[in-house]
Amino acid sequence: MRPMPRRIGRLGALAATLIMGLAGTLPAKAADLARAEIVQRLETAPAGHRPDLRDLELDGLDLAGVDFRRADLQSINFKGAVLRGAILDGVNLDLGRLVAADLTGASLRGASMFSVVATGADFTGADLREARIIGDFGGAVLDDADLRGAHLGADMTNQSMGLMNARLKSASLRGADLRDVNLSRSSLAFADLQGADLRGANLMRVDLSGADLTGADLTGADLTEATLTDAVLRQVRGRDSIRGLEHTHDRDTAVWD
Repeated sequence: MRPMPRRIGRLGALAATLIMGLAGTLPAKAADLARAEIVQRLETAPAGHRPDLRDLELDGLDLAGVDFRRADLQSINFKGAVLRGAILDGVNLDLGRLVAADLTGASLRGASMFSVVATGADFTGADLREARIIGDFGGAVLDDADLRGAHLGADMTNQSMGLMNARLKSASLRGADLRDVNLSRSSLAFADLQGADLRGANLMRVDLSGADLTGADLTGADLTEATLTDAVLRQVRGRDSIRGLEHTHDRDTAVWD
């Protein structure tokens, strides 16, 4: 086969460059539904019927204050959406995408968030009590969020898919209420947990490498086999009542008082 003439090759490269340039100027894909259409579906659904919003692309929409409690939101895309004060109690958000979404003050009590991607999302002051959280929340903000009764422990029933756990690497949980929360086998590496309430929390086998727990309350927390490499534990409360501290990893590299 004869080689392609050099001139044609150059023209092809130029065409590809022009196409990529034009693609960069094209508007982002519009959301599948507008806010008004979503609200209408939610409000007009027959009694006992769950509005089906599964698999919809709703990225970037302003959905602040919307009541989604009756809807099925599995595999929904809320990337960059504004959901401040939205009500999502008990909804199915499994396989959803909440990347960079604003959920400040939203209510997600009892919501199911299995295999969710919520990197960079803002859950400041959100109600996440009794929620089931398994997925990637790296860099998310959960400052002052209420996670009492939430379950973030690893799902040990899906080992064929690898360890399914809550990943909160570099997340901010300043002042978060994590009393009695199951965080077993989750990743909190480099997370900011300053002033967090972790009384009675299950932190067994949790990765706390580089995490900052300054001023956190660890009264009665279980740290058995947790990794404390370079963790900051200054002025933690309840140190004498921490369970399993003698069985942690790299405890000698952690920064204490």
